[in-house]
Amino acid sequence: MPKEAVPPDLLAPRTLPAGLFTQEVSTSSRAIVRGRFATRAAEPLPAASTTRMQRERELVAWTSLRLTRTQQEILMQVYAHPLLAPHELAALLDMQTGTLRRALSPLRQCGCLQTCTTEMGERLVLGARGMRLL
Repeated sequence: MPKEAVPPDLLAPRTLPAGLFTQEVSTSSRAIVRGRFATRAAEPLPAASTTRMQRERELVAWTSLRLTRTQQEILMQVYAHPLLAPHELAALLDMQTGTLRRALSPLRQCGCLQTCTTEMGERLVLGARGMRLL
């Protein structure tokens, strides 16, 4: 088989168009997203809102800021596999049962996760706020 020759200008350096890597600066002073999320998440929730639905939206938003990655993964797994026992969830997430129980406590307190007692023992299901959060 004959070797095909590489065209001579294929690998030759080329000049790039002017302004290709310059960044446009926005002249708008309006901020779309404010920072300091961790600081704001640590602050207490503001006083009650005007409507119950608006208050619930604020609680869901506030809860989403406070959840750790592990707690988010717990909610996703309980959503995907309802009625798991805590030890089954720990095995699924590859974590110690004690570590899982510490992560479950705040989720129960904020209404994202509920415990059902069945003939087979304690089982986990998403609460109403957990469903809204996902």
